[in-house]
Amino acid sequence: MKKLLHALAFSCLSMILFGCGDKPQPEKQAKGHVWKEQVETIDRAKAVEGAVQDSLNRKMQGVDQ
Repeated sequence: MKKLLHALAFSCLSMILFGCGDKPQPEKQAKGHVWKEQVETIDRAKAVEGAVQDSLNRKMQGVDQ
């Protein structure tokens, strides 16, 4: 009975120790979030929108003068 109890305790301890081991993280962190490409595209579009708006404002000032 003691041998069975020791074997059971050893197997439970082994499962706990090996089950909580350090696993390598997937490359998720290196890639960023799933919408990274879309967010970058939106940011570039906002930058272009600002440049177009500035150009339009300069043209409107020229027309007014």
